[in-house]
Amino acid sequence: MQPVIQSPNKPMDHPDAQIDCESMIDIPVRDFIDQLIQSGWSPDVVFAAMRSVVDNQAMAYAEDPDPADDPAPAQ
Repeated sequence: MQPVIQSPNKPMDHPDAQIDCESMIDIPVRDFIDQLIQSGWSPDVVFAAMRSVVDNQAMAYAEDPDPADDPAPAQ
């Protein structure tokens, strides 16, 4: 069962918006990292991989913030 992701309850320019988002992702991310490490991945590798994935996702969103609105490829 996936956790319920709540919508923001403050505007994105509110000073506490990031804190609220961190609270939303904190436990699931920590649990995921713990599972990776307990499965045998070293913490250094896990954290480097997490940074890489997050950086790549940030770049992808910077290039195309809403990929759902892209036209379907021609067949």
